[in-house]
Amino acid sequence: MLGELTVNSVICHPLDGEKILTNSILIERYAIATGDCTIKCVELSTDGGETWIQAELQESQHPWAWQFWRSQIYSVFQVNEVHG
Repeated sequence: MLGELTVNSVICHPLDGEKILTNSILIERYAIATGDCTIKCVELSTDGGETWIQAELQESQHPWAWQFWRSQIYSVFQVNEVHG
C-alpha cells in the first residue's frame, strides 16, 4: 500500500434526489478512518462551511471500523430535494 487512506464518509439518508416534505431532516451516514485512527467527532455544514453542527456518534469507536452517526437539522425553509 502506498500510504494510509484519508477519512471517508458516506451519506446514507436522505438519498440523493429524495423529496423532503418537512423542515426537519434526519441525516444518517457513516465515516471510516484507517490505520490506528478512530472517528472522535463528526461535524456537518448546511451553509457551505459558515456554521457547523456536531453530529451524534452512534456506536463505539474502533480503528478500521465504520462509525455510524446522525444529525437532525432544521430549516426555516422547506427543502424540496437533496443533492449530495
